[in-house]
Amino acid sequence: MAITKIIGAIHPAKSGGRYKVLKNTIDYITREGKTDQGYFVGSMNCSSFTALKEMIHTKNHFGKTSDNPHERLGYHFTISWSPEENISHEEAFSILQEFCERYLGSEYEAVYSVHTDRKHVHGHICFNSVNCETGKKFRYENGDWASKIQPLVDELCKARGYHTLEEDSGVSLDDYYKEHILNKGTNKEKKKKGKYSSEQRSGSDQKKTYSRSQKGHSNNKYYNEKNEKYSHTDYIKDVIDKIIPECSSFEEFIQKLKENGFWVKMGKHIAVKTKGMERFRRLYKLGENYTEEAIKSRILHNGEPKSAPTTPDLDLDKYIFVVPLEYRKFVRRTMTPQEKKYYGRMYYLGKAHPGRPYPTYRDVQRRIREIKKTTEKISFIRENDIKSSAQLQNLIDDAYSEFNEINNTKKQLFYQKKDYRALIDCVNQIKNLYPNGMPERSRYDVAEAYSEAEKNFKELMDEFQSFGLSWEEAEAFSENLEKNMQEGKDALKKIRQRIDFLKEIQDEYKAIEEEMVQQNIPKEKTPQNANRKK
Repeated sequence: MAITKIIGAIHPAKSGGRYKVLKNTIDYITREGKTDQGYFVGSMNCSSFTALKEMIHTKNHFGKTSDNPHERLGYHFTISWSPEENISHEEAFSILQEFCERYLGSEYEAVYSVHTDRKHVHGHICFNSVNCETGKKFRYENGDWASKIQPLVDELCKARGYHTLEEDSGVSLDDYYKEHILNKGTNKEKKKKGKYSSEQRSGSDQKKTYSRSQKGHSNNKYYNEKNEKYSHTDYIKDVIDKIIPECSSFEEFIQKLKENGFWVKMGKHIAVKTKGMERFRRLYKLGENYTEEAIKSRILHNGEPKSAPTTPDLDLDKYIFVVPLEYRKFVRRTMTPQEKKYYGRMYYLGKAHPGRPYPTYRDVQRRIREIKKTTEKISFIRENDIKSSAQLQNLIDDAYSEFNEINNTKKQLFYQKKDYRALIDCVNQIKNLYPNGMPERSRYDVAEAYSEAEKNFKELMDEFQSFGLSWEEAEAFSENLEKNMQEGKDALKKIRQRIDFLKEIQDEYKAIEEEMVQQNIPKEKTPQNANRKK
């Protein structure tokens, strides 16, 4: 079954540009790593490469731009199939394409794709909120999911032999909408999940109270413990563990803390503070072994020898004993203000330098890649005699033309494969039955009793002969079709890489040209400019 989810409306971004969220959505949908290098990407009423610009142009043309932060710039839908359906990516792409044609028609610019990076097949649809013919805004009403969107998806799936949502869920679309779509994210469910406190409040003058577990951890103690760093808590514990064996009384223990650089605050609870700490830390919060009673008990039992466990008649060769060893982490001493000032002056005079660690393996590899890329750019510029960004733009346009030509050929092969799906499936099934070669047909015509494999082969051969092709012709047609589609994929991937490479060089050229304009440096005459003046 297929389930349609309305991810939601796309609103203006708070920072980074008004259309940043819309741009990120389109970029995510068409990402090469998720769409088999762009093979399963389609568009309607626009180009997938310039979809964002065309959507913005439509909004500007009809005056549908404002400063409203809640304005709807577009919509994002997903259609996902259960892994049990075993639907192919080609079939899912065909369903997405027909859904956009029937639901949106020629009125809205849309980009759609099928993602192949997950176990379950799913697709994404992003379309403009402004009608490109009338300029009216797209309007979604409550209940459209159950009355228009999901029924259309079920119809397209059923026409291809797949299950519908009603068949697999056992409930009507209206009930499914009320249970899973309409009530999703309500306060009632959030209360069950424990997101809110004991009682939901209503009204703008009342504040929502959240559970303690929902609060963030912004203090250094949590951050250091999370990242396994040596925190102030670890340092205090180590100092206490070190000085307790040296003390004979609790008063001596307090004096030892002060000698080790701690400020001690006596009260209901003992609290300590050292350099680098903003607040006092109570000892009982360090653990049960660091309360006042526990420390006094540890000091009292300092002189008592610890008895080892007795194990009579124990064969020591059969056991492994773990001996704890004391390990103390290195603590970087905090410099005093006078030391910082002195060190800063020495650094300014050139007598002190910060540590320069050796580069890591990743840094070296990154630098090698950058050098190789720069070398490729220089070689390309010399071979093609590039002198301006306009020449690069011409090369980029030629690459786009070549890309569109190959992409159109790829689409024709895709539809051709779709038309001959029955023939290709029949050929593949026969190959699976007899991978070592075709047997003689006469043997099965004269046999009185067939085995199961022979019956399947006879039925497949009867079906195959209905296409009017010989076995050699059908096998060659199937292999050539797969080979041409794979070559088209590889060619599109190389062209995309070439376009990205040219754009990087063009950006660098534009930056240099802008700098030359600011410094009033005359540009070098290109062959095109020289011919124009003549």
